Amino acid sequence: MNGEARKTRNAPKCPRSARYKARTETGYGLRTCFEARIRRDTKPDLVARFGGIPLLRKKDAVLIDRVPVRPPHPRKELIHRLLTRRCELCSDPGKVVIHQVRKLANLGQTGPGQPAWAAKMAQMRRKTLVVCFTDRPRERPPRPASCLLGASIVTGTS
Repeated sequence: MNGEARKTRNAPKCPRSARYKARTETGYGLRTCFEARIRRDTKPDLVARFGGIPLLRKKDAVLIDRVPVRPPHPRKELIHRLLTRRCELCSDPGKVVIHQVRKLANLGQTGPGQPAWAAKMAQMRRKTLVVCFTDRPRERPPRPASCLLGASIVTGTS
């Protein structure tokens, strides 16, 4: 399209557009469309149409919006462990709490000096443990030295 045609939006007609121009019969009468047709001797013609549909609004159309069915999400392992409401150390049913450590490496070396809850966490390879009030660890595991470097700033001691 040259400059003048672009300004006035009067583009020259493409000679190929007349070749593919066709009219098709619809329920609303004849409609103009583009049609490519490959003629075949023994079989019906191959026809590809672009356009030819009525752009009318159906005022009596019924919309059926289905609620999408979400795929079932499997629950997380921790949720299952909590819902059993059993202590993982003594297997007693009742009120339970979660004990959590930051890293499994913070549990220390395995051996006879290690508490039962730490040994259970190391055995399960989990940072969380569902325990009852009687079995819950009262002392915190020792913090690594990297966490203790800033202790004087937080507590105000030197």
